[in-house]
Amino acid sequence: MLKWKLKKYNKVAYGYFFGDIMKKIFILIFLGFLSFEIYQITFKKEKLIFSIGNTTGDYFYAFKDLTITDVTMAISRNEEIQNRPIQNLLVKSSLIQIDLSKMVSIESYNSVYTELEDMEELILLIRKYTKEKVEVLLLPEENDIAEYMNQKISILCKKYDIIISR
Repeated sequence: MLKWKLKKYNKVAYGYFFGDIMKKIFILIFLGFLSFEIYQITFKKEKLIFSIGNTTGDYFYAFKDLTITDVTMAISRNEEIQNRPIQNLLVKSSLIQIDLSKMVSIESYNSVYTELEDMEELILLIRKYTKEKVEVLLLPEENDIAEYMNQKISILCKKYDIIISR
């Protein structure tokens, strides 16, 4: 057992010195935890949603009335949306949504293959700039061609780890 004689009070105390140090350590740990929590509350990450093909909803940035090829060209040229470069928006987005119903026009099975090639090129370009969630909204299944296109896009999305929605 540790024993110190305190000259000021002429009393013997056991472990008083270590108790004082432990109080200081607990206070420092508490202050460190408190400052970390204040940091977490103050600097929350902005939820940025980047939408391609969909103009409805509460999206911060959106493309509209463009084909898949147009969007691919705009991303590769790093065009600006609301004075911000597209590639920067892709990097900082927490979710990227691609709505195919407004971007794809298919008349025959031959056009499906060209659209699929363009779609794969777009996905590769998006994956080049972000590792965050990408969601593809499939076509409404109005006919056999749209159903076939949705099946092929589903396979493509599974290949590149993309969320599929209807």
